[in-house]
Amino acid sequence: MQDKTSDCRFVNIHLSFSQRGSAKFMNLDQTQAFGDSASQREGFYRCPCGTDVKICPQKGGSCTSCQREFPASVMQIPMTMTFSDLRSGNLKPRLAPLEGEDALIGGTLGHFEIIEPIGRGGMGQVYRALDKSLQRYVAVKVIHCESDSGIDTQAQARLMHEAVAQARVNHPNIVTIFYVGQESDTTFLAMELIDGFDASELIKQGNIPYHSLCSMAIKIADALNVASQTGIVHSDIKPQNLLILQDGNVKLSDFGMARIGEDDQDELLGGTPNYLAPELLEQGKPSIQSDMYALGVTLFELTFGRLPLTLSGSSLQQWSKIHDTTTVDFPEPWPNYLPEDWKVILQRLLAKSPDDRYSSYQQLGKELNSILPVKRSIAGIVPRAIAWVIDVLTVIILSILPLAVVSVITVGPPPGMNGFNLLAALIVYLMAVYWWRQSLGRYLFHLKVVNRYSLKPSRKNMLLREMARMQIVWTTFAGALSLAMAPRVGLVLMIIGALLFAIDFLYTITLGLGKSIHDKLLGTQSVIVS
Repeated sequence: MQDKTSDCRFVNIHLSFSQRGSAKFMNLDQTQAFGDSASQREGFYRCPCGTDVKICPQKGGSCTSCQREFPASVMQIPMTMTFSDLRSGNLKPRLAPLEGEDALIGGTLGHFEIIEPIGRGGMGQVYRALDKSLQRYVAVKVIHCESDSGIDTQAQARLMHEAVAQARVNHPNIVTIFYVGQESDTTFLAMELIDGFDASELIKQGNIPYHSLCSMAIKIADALNVASQTGIVHSDIKPQNLLILQDGNVKLSDFGMARIGEDDQDELLGGTPNYLAPELLEQGKPSIQSDMYALGVTLFELTFGRLPLTLSGSSLQQWSKIHDTTTVDFPEPWPNYLPEDWKVILQRLLAKSPDDRYSSYQQLGKELNSILPVKRSIAGIVPRAIAWVIDVLTVIILSILPLAVVSVITVGPPPGMNGFNLLAALIVYLMAVYWWRQSLGRYLFHLKVVNRYSLKPSRKNMLLREMARMQIVWTTFAGALSLAMAPRVGLVLMIIGALLFAIDFLYTITLGLGKSIHDKLLGTQSVIVS
């Protein structure tokens, strides 16, 4: 199998661990693989019976021991590169060993067979390991104790604390802890193996689509919400701790600084300075609001490729002074590829006072979901035309309905139809569309009007668009009123309305490429939503 270490790396699992190489950007909402695909990768897959099965990229493979069949698609799973690959020389280690021989390589910690290093730092190292009891591959984080100093004891306590905090939260956007143990002087924990890269790689590449930014923010906010319900404050949110998986999902990692309930731990302050909320620099306690500030810094950095403000110096007093004298530098003018509401959310997350931030993750999630672009495909002419006919019929029915009610009450012939009935019905229809930002015809055909960010347009734009869409009804109303007093004027108005309708329709199917004239003017578009 061809080595793809230049395309993707196993991410670091702790803030102090690092790796080499780059990662290709991918849409966070697409379930697509990066690096090798199932049609390209050939290698070995560890069968549940313990046998290494060679997988053909076209046909898959079968186990020689238990005859279990495996499709080629198993090579898309992060656990497919087995110890057999390393023995045969098909794979190179993801990370070079430390100077000298690493005694853990090839050995075991508990029931985990250590295979190769995938990340390292001052406190210890992360390895890819085989869980021999379940025949699956995991990431094992190890803290080495090389002396009797209290620092090593604190490092081991920190690792145990991380395991307790992270294992208490079961969420698809949080890295899963499987096991924690200790052998001799080595404390270790086994966790989900992440085949991907951290979000700092996205910052290096830049130009992250807004849809991906918003989707990532929603997932992480939901993960933090679940953590907060168990009394956990993460306390170290930053791009390096957001892990992008092979399938495009995002996971929050590294709960080593987490606070559980009222537990203040030994130190007063932890985390990375540029992501610390101002109140923490003044000996305040970590809270969901301080996590929200760190999330705001992270999202700002992912959006613009830079920090909202940089803390220089080496003391809390210097950092706090910078917060007091510096405001967040938002781009001016605001980029046209980002909705204004994204700036509103970032401003609130980055507020100096925790009271000015969101009171809960539910509140934050609600606002984020309101500006999440819809998954869209441009609506065709036929469904849009049928939806328009239904909406016109809706206006006509609304104009006739009062006449029918009067007829039933008076038990007599219905009063004559006139333009005022049509005007009243049209006003009622437009007000309904104004508040609902949807019409009956579009609703029935799963159509929706969106702005250039794939978001709901403003009510004002929606009203203007609907008035333009119903212009033939307006001209019919005006012509009906004029027919009695000036037949020629009424006829001319109706002809003008028909011509405008025809011009709009021809533009839509030719030069507009699916967009009508009013869509072009108002920056809107009709799309199909699932």
